[in-house]
Amino acid sequence: MGVWGYGRRESGTPTLPHSHTPILWIPAILVIAACAAGTWHQTGYWKDSIALFRRALAVTEKNALAETNLGMVLIERGKYEEGIAHERAAIRIRPGSRAYNNIGAALVRMGRLDEAVPYYEKAIELERSYAKAHHNLGYALFTKGQYAEAAEQFRQAISREPDNADSHYFLACSLSELGETDEAIRQYREVLLIKPQHHLAHYNLGVILMGRGDYEGAVTEFEAAIRAKPDYAQAHHNLGQALDSLERFDEAIRAYREAIRLKPSLGEAHNNLAIDLYDAGRYKEAWDEVRLARKYGVEPHPEFLKALAAKSK
Repeated sequence: MGVWGYGRRESGTPTLPHSHTPILWIPAILVIAACAAGTWHQTGYWKDSIALFRRALAVTEKNALAETNLGMVLIERGKYEEGIAHERAAIRIRPGSRAYNNIGAALVRMGRLDEAVPYYEKAIELERSYAKAHHNLGYALFTKGQYAEAAEQFRQAISREPDNADSHYFLACSLSELGETDEAIRQYREVLLIKPQHHLAHYNLGVILMGRGDYEGAVTEFEAAIRAKPDYAQAHHNLGQALDSLERFDEAIRAYREAIRLKPSLGEAHNNLAIDLYDAGRYKEAWDEVRLARKYGVEPHPEFLKALAAKSK
């Protein structure tokens, strides 16, 4: 490691994806991916579905299935209150696990986690084998910081849907938060068996390996994360850190520069690049990076600044 290794700033903490979308129950008539984070562009398809279910309600009485389906589509379109109203109507007709799950999903999307939990619990009470409700309850508990309880729900979901990469991923994140890194590593590897291009699993696995001193393993995982998501600035930065630990400084400099290109405000990358440039005798460039680190809220180590000032006289 370079002379000023102790002055390097670390930002390599596991990524906890709080933007995860709770899984709605999807009726067979709708061919969509409920857990996708992107926007569903076929608005005409949604409109047709809404019209279909509204028509079903107009020509039938006490149609719990149509109420549940209409509520689901409205929730998926972001019309949460209206969707919840239809799910409640379905429950009044015939209490069903899908309607309770969908209300919970809507409440989570609205940021009302505490209110969502009992709806997921009711869905599970009605249908113990309902993997999506276990997963969604786990996610709500995870977001609330109740990691042990969340881990149990993700295990329940996995026991019913062993190939659900999201449940394995969140179980790994929960275990990591609990300090159970051996099992977290195993779960991240399970994710990657199911979805080899899961960039967050590669990244988080790299963070754990780097924390254990397995820098070669960390490099492998950060590089895999970058192949899966080339614009992942934090993975480029952490790759630089792992390369620094292996004394592969020229490669580390390239990694930090790429991280900065992708995210100019990444102060830790400016700081660490400044240190590597100092070690390379490129003092003017190092000062440029010091100024940028400070601009973005990172103050370099005072002993490093003292040494850099001495070399710049």
